Amino acid sequence: MNARERTDLQALLEEFSRTLEEANRELLEQVHADLRELGARVAALEGQVGVARAETSAISQRLAELTEAVPHMAPAPLETVPEPVDRATEEIRERHQEIWDLLVEGEEAEEISRRTNRPLGEVQLIVRLLQPRSPLGRQGR
Repeated sequence: MNARERTDLQALLEEFSRTLEEANRELLEQVHADLRELGARVAALEGQVGVARAETSAISQRLAELTEAVPHMAPAPLETVPEPVDRATEEIRERHQEIWDLLVEGEEAEEISRRTNRPLGEVQLIVRLLQPRSPLGRQGR
């Protein structure tokens, strides 16, 4: 390699080094800018989390206050539950007295179906029609 080629190679290497340093400097500046932006986003999110925690705490406290303020109602005793008064329900009860009696005894639809030898779907329908007025319907059965 002659002197001119060495000089050209040296100049090329120096230009490459300057270009590389400039690219590294730009990349580093971009990384720093991204870090600043991410830091600002994290700070904003932390602020939002703090607000959400405070709101959740306030809601939980208010819920506890309301829960304590609401009187707990016990189910009505069996003897205070009125008999059906509307004619349609009365007719259903009369036509399906056996199902009504078993329902009042506390039997589930599956057992009523088995004992009356009626399809389960039919028993479930009759029970649903009777339950809003039955003693069991008032106790969540």
